[in-house]
Amino acid sequence: YAKGAESFVAWETGDRYFYATHATIDIAKTVGNAYKVLTQLVPQTSNSSLSQDELANIPYAFILDKNLNVSKTFTKDEYEKTTLTQDRINVTFNTFTDAGFDKISVDNIFSNSNGDVRLNKFAYINKGGSVDKGGVLMALLNSQLYGATGPLLEGDTKLFGKLTFDKNISDAERKDFENFMDTNKMKSAFISNDNSWTMSEERLSMKLYIKRSEAIGNSELAQQASDFDKEYNEMINSNMSLDEFKNKYLDLKKRHDEFVKALETEEKAKGINYSLSGGLVLNIPQTQNTQETKPF
Repeated sequence: YAKGAESFVAWETGDRYFYATHATIDIAKTVGNAYKVLTQLVPQTSNSSLSQDELANIPYAFILDKNLNVSKTFTKDEYEKTTLTQDRINVTFNTFTDAGFDKISVDNIFSNSNGDVRLNKFAYINKGGSVDKGGVLMALLNSQLYGATGPLLEGDTKLFGKLTFDKNISDAERKDFENFMDTNKMKSAFISNDNSWTMSEERLSMKLYIKRSEAIGNSELAQQASDFDKEYNEMINSNMSLDEFKNKYLDLKKRHDEFVKALETEEKAKGINYSLSGGLVLNIPQTQNTQETKPF
């Protein structure tokens, strides 16, 4: 169903999905990867669709090697009893809900409750309740957070994709990049004992600096904060190489650290500080030789 494929590509390359890994998607190669995996999981049948019983008997989860070969499968019970392993275990379909993991059924494999793309299940479900193999294929591809969507995608990767599923980047390159970012991390708006760099923290930190600038009523600093946020998001959503990102990041860090210094100076002049408790604190002027603090 072409509309569903278009929606999938738009979601995976857009900025609405926090965990988007790609700047562009080669949909033919991506679907081809999903098909290679699906044929290792589904019962061998010449039928163009799967019955509800056949669907329910598909392995609940699986492990992939780097060549997309299924090396191990799990039933629902086995999956729920697994502990942390070195290999990522992929849930076959998006069956997770607020109540936990559901059984595989025609009613939930097209779910988008975990931020997945909303696929038109009625394009794939037949009157008798069977599901076209094309629908099962797209449901597997659209398994997102708990599934194998990341390893199946082909195309130009964003920064998050380079740090997770990009097959052209080695573990050594990723480690070198992470060490660089830990050493050169921009000053965060959050107070933490952990100084390691994470992209998610930095994205949220940018947003918080905007709010802090607006809170003191400084339109110039608020505009700078907004410009830095835009520049940073353009960087992480581009397909630039890790080395190119590092060079641009150092330039951004220099300018951003100067902005933070100016913001903190003005906050201090207004009696505003961040305490070790992690909250914004207002310093109340001294009265009767006592100094009070009230949480903001």
